[in-house]
Amino acid sequence: MNENKITSGPEQIASDEVATASASRSRMAGFWFGVRMLEVRLRFIAVLVGLGLVIGYWDTLQNYWDRWTRPA
Repeated sequence: MNENKITSGPEQIASDEVATASASRSRMAGFWFGVRMLEVRLRFIAVLVGLGLVIGYWDTLQNYWDRWTRPA
C-alpha cells in the first residue's frame, strides 16, 4: 500500500483553489483587523483632543451658556 500517493487532476486543482481562497481570506481578515485597531486608537485620540478643547475653551463656553440662559 502506497499512502504517499501524488494526486494530480481535479483533486489537486480543487485543493490549490481552496488553499488560495483561504490565504486570500486570511489576508483580508488581517487587513480588516488592522483597520479596526487603527479606528479604535484614533477614536481614543479624538476623545482626548475633544476633552482638551473643552478644557481649553471652558471660559468661552461658560460665557456663551450664561448669555443664552440669562433672563430676558
